[in-house]
Amino acid sequence: MAAQTVNWNVNGDRDVLPCFCALGFRFRDDDLLGRAPRTLMVVVLDPDGRLRVMVHPEIRNMFCGDDLEYIDAIVFDLVERGMIDPEGLIKHLCSVGGVGPLVLTHSGDSSADPHLTRLKAELVEV
Repeated sequence: MAAQTVNWNVNGDRDVLPCFCALGFRFRDDDLLGRAPRTLMVVVLDPDGRLRVMVHPEIRNMFCGDDLEYIDAIVFDLVERGMIDPEGLIKHLCSVGGVGPLVLTHSGDSSADPHLTRLKAELVEV
């Protein structure tokens, strides 16, 4: 499934609806095997401006070595940056598409998207 985009107005502000970005990790052999990245975390901007980071409950068991250190650093960074500039972070995540093995798998309006509803049932908030 191709990632959707969040609409931003001409001033660079998001619409009043809350939005989210689902992020996946592209493992080294995913391209060789033709696998799509699995969604491992979701970043949600609530209507009140609060940013929430939710991760797969077994995320630490899915990685080892450098990959685990990378994921730990990313989650820590998302939480820290989310406290400082939640709207800037969500805008950046939704527009970048991916950084290294971390890729945008889906984004949209968190109040209406069935994809997010399913993910929220599978993930835990950090």
